[in-house]
Amino acid sequence: MNETRRTDSIERESDLAAILGGADAARIGDLFGRLASAAPTPAMRQAWQRAARAFFQSAARGRQPIDDASAVREVLDLVESGAVRSRHQALMRVARRLAGHGSPNAIYERLRKKTAPDEKTTHVNIFVGGPAGRKAE
Repeated sequence: MNETRRTDSIERESDLAAILGGADAARIGDLFGRLASAAPTPAMRQAWQRAARAFFQSAARGRQPIDDASAVREVLDLVESGAVRSRHQALMRVARRLAGHGSPNAIYERLRKKTAPDEKTTHVNIFVGGPAGRKAE
């Protein structure tokens, strides 16, 4: 794990060196080192070391966004052309096509959020019998 992190830092340093012109990245690294060693308290030294790691660290990995532009356009075209009776039907048709043999639920939800971002969902409190905050009558 640490070896991977160190490799990422080295790659980041080389990328930074290419952008800054070689010696500048080394000088920045040296500056962080000098600031850490001259820090008056251990907490400050750790803070400078943390700042150096963050500076040379590669970008956080995570999920890549899914490009649904064509699927969203297809849903909107189905609704506008009148080929389906509702947005729900259009979403299900496109989600089933994209899912193949898998479950279309996740695709349906992702497309639903992208086709109506201003749509609000209401939380239903099953213990009260209505939307959250309302009392049963």
